[in-house]
Amino acid sequence: MTADRSFLYPLKFSFFYFLGIFTLGFLLGTVRTLVLAPKIGATIAVLIELPVILSMSWLFCGYLIRRFAIFRAWQVLLFSGAFSLVLLFITEFSLSVFAFGQTPESYFAGFRTVHGRIGLLGQITFALIPVAHMKFHTR
Repeated sequence: MTADRSFLYPLKFSFFYFLGIFTLGFLLGTVRTLVLAPKIGATIAVLIELPVILSMSWLFCGYLIRRFAIFRAWQVLLFSGAFSLVLLFITEFSLSVFAFGQTPESYFAGFRTVHGRIGLLGQITFALIPVAHMKFHTR
């Protein structure tokens, strides 16, 4: 296996996995926040959004694993998912603080709410989906 396949492909996978699902999450989150949450509450809105985004994460992850021919070792897939999660956290935090004017304290306080904890569990699940693909889809 070449160095490009063993090191750069998982990084490329991680970046595109993060970018695709972050973009979808940003769109769905906007609808959730502006349309659903005021009508049905933040927790129910997150519970509606979560299966949609996790289903799309599963499908998109499978596509990217095939596209980048990621080596199907659990360590590689765990690293790829974890790195995608780090990119997601950095981007989400940066947008919250620098683009939307939220304080760092209020950003982190969001994780102490029920809907914030549900969202965090969803993000952790997003990071574990690449490993789950190895378990359920062998070549």
